[in-house]
Amino acid sequence: MARTPRHRREIATLAVARFAIRNRLPLAVLLVLATLFFLYPLANTLLDAAGHRMPGPTVHFKSAVWPHHTDPRRVRPEPHRAGHSV
Repeated sequence: MARTPRHRREIATLAVARFAIRNRLPLAVLLVLATLFFLYPLANTLLDAAGHRMPGPTVHFKSAVWPHHTDPRRVRPEPHRAGHSV
């Protein structure tokens, strides 16, 4: 297999690829930990809804916190400004 000649200046993509290959294990552990960090609240919420509670905070979604400006019955009319005719 022919070796490719090394240039004096590496491009950034190749430098990042070499760094990732050299540090495979720490990067893999970091990716697993980050995935578990963001997956735990989702799994906790789903299991809590199924009746199996995990330790930690539970996320609750209340419909009352959504903005009311999307409901056309709750839109207030514009106040009448002096000097403007309607």
